[in-house]
Amino acid sequence: MRFATYEHRARSHVAVVAEDGTLHPLPDVPSLTALLAERDGLPGLLDAGTTALAAPAGPHVSRVRLLSPLQPPTVRDFVTFEEHVEGVRRSVDGAAGVPEQWYTAPTFYFTNPYAVIGPHDDIPVPPGSTVLDFELEVAAVIGKEGRDLTPERAREHIVGYTVLNDWSARDLQSAEMRVGLGPCKGKDTATTLGPYLVTADELERYRDDDGFLRLGLTAEINGEVVGKDLLSNMSWTFEEMVAYASRGTSVRPGDAEIDKLVEMIDKAQKITLFCGSGTAGAHAEVMEFAEKVKSPVGHALRGKEWIQYDNPFDVGMSGLLGYGAAYEATHECDLLILLGTDFPYNAFLPDDVQIAQVDVRPEHLGRRSKLDLAVWGDVKETLRCLTPRVKEKTNRRFLDKMLKKHADALEGVVKAYTRKVEKHVPIHPEYVASVLDELADEDAVFTVDTGMCNVWAARYISPNGRRRVIGSFSHGSMANALPMAIGAQFTDRKRQVVSMSGDGGFSMLMGDFLTLVQYDLPVKVVLFNNSSLGMVELEMLVAGLPSYGTANKNPDFAAVAQACGAYGVRVEKPKDLAGALKSAFKHKGPALVDIVTDPNALSIPPKISAEMVTGFALSASKIVLDGGVGRMLQMARSNLRNMPRP
Repeated sequence: MRFATYEHRARSHVAVVAEDGTLHPLPDVPSLTALLAERDGLPGLLDAGTTALAAPAGPHVSRVRLLSPLQPPTVRDFVTFEEHVEGVRRSVDGAAGVPEQWYTAPTFYFTNPYAVIGPHDDIPVPPGSTVLDFELEVAAVIGKEGRDLTPERAREHIVGYTVLNDWSARDLQSAEMRVGLGPCKGKDTATTLGPYLVTADELERYRDDDGFLRLGLTAEINGEVVGKDLLSNMSWTFEEMVAYASRGTSVRPGDAEIDKLVEMIDKAQKITLFCGSGTAGAHAEVMEFAEKVKSPVGHALRGKEWIQYDNPFDVGMSGLLGYGAAYEATHECDLLILLGTDFPYNAFLPDDVQIAQVDVRPEHLGRRSKLDLAVWGDVKETLRCLTPRVKEKTNRRFLDKMLKKHADALEGVVKAYTRKVEKHVPIHPEYVASVLDELADEDAVFTVDTGMCNVWAARYISPNGRRRVIGSFSHGSMANALPMAIGAQFTDRKRQVVSMSGDGGFSMLMGDFLTLVQYDLPVKVVLFNNSSLGMVELEMLVAGLPSYGTANKNPDFAAVAQACGAYGVRVEKPKDLAGALKSAFKHKGPALVDIVTDPNALSIPPKISAEMVTGFALSASKIVLDGGVGRMLQMARSNLRNMPRP
């Protein structure tokens, strides 16, 4: 029998996987880990699975996102292949052979249980590492508590097996192993489990006379076989390893912090969650918590791709690039919970509501706003501790109010520039982004130039759990989109990579386009060509200064691309946009779509301060006094629906 944990319609479920891939959910089972604790062994697990198979079926496995089948409270990683020990020793100290001590007992180290991720999750590269390696392993899952077991008794404690990939930063590991205490940060970032837990009874037929499971192991990268082995080549059986290992460990926030946060949540009537990149991998946990406390969920730019998709509580994004009702939701609540975000725009955070912050990086706690409670911990694991302990709320008035405001804002602002635009020349950049969002692949990687392209990506590119949006979101470096796209495409040549470049950023590193041609990288450069440094110009207007030195004298970038030997097309009319993008996406090599966009399009934040209005009015007055009445009229017409007024 196969068990899986999956995410579907913003909720996580545990299910039995039928032979044809149909999922049969287990009702009222919060996690496979909880089910194992309740059922106490393989017979109980099989009974639960049999009951699920007799119940109505759920979705097919191809229509869901598979998560790690379980979240183990502790993980012991054994070194059981003799050849592997030889290789590790040779790489660390140059010595040959295997230490005698290795033969006396199975050797293991404790890996980080809170770094466990699912089979479809991206793998983070450990900070400071340039040599990230994988290992193909099989994990035995313990489903029954026991201590001081013999190998014979240990077998009844193993409920099943799953695939494990132990991601290793070899350069960090090599240095750490010289100390003699074993791997530390070299193996602390990610451990992939899944996709399924296969129950132990399914594999008994493969057991040989010595007690080993004679199963083939094959590792492939993009369809190319890079390694093979047999599980029976281990020097220790799983039962011997289980018998030897009897201790566990866990890392989570302290009970005092959790107790205080539970108290704050239970007392609050209106709760808002504001999420950043620290919620990566915690989508299901955030949705479950939001449902229980009836909370709107806003996000920062770096949290968008991790939390906005399949989110019935979404109220948009706050900050200078924001939209929707996130600003109102964070200011009208009586408890704001910041989850995994180092949100830099202090002016957009409230100063008159209770604020709690959860972050795995302690230096982020309280850095941007005054906190009533700081919780040092991983967002995913903190919510797993927290959600079962808070009281479920039944009043949805605040949530529904914010959802309505968000819907109204989308209709009034974000969608205002994407309808009835067929005759608008130059083309609205918002319209370009919305068409790009519609035509791009479901697993596309978007790299985004700093500046106005950030705005259009933030507001119009729709995340779905498989797309990536990558930019210089912390440092704000210019001209980042194209080199980031090169790196992304080198990583996976078969995946669609789209560089959302501004004309200013592209011009700064235009020579990198030759790299695409040189290596035949199929990156698609979508060039927002407004002949200006748009964000710099906007910042000058807000500061009360008329624009100066922000206009660009651009060539025909499509002709430049063609001269380089790539596909290039220029678009000046909205009716030609979709066809040009489709042609570029179909082209097998590098392509550039040079789109002439409106230079007067403004990015208006969700909340306009009096200082912004005053600055804009002052700059407008200076432009008019300098004879630039026509310029102000053009800008007003371009932004008629969303123009700040003094």
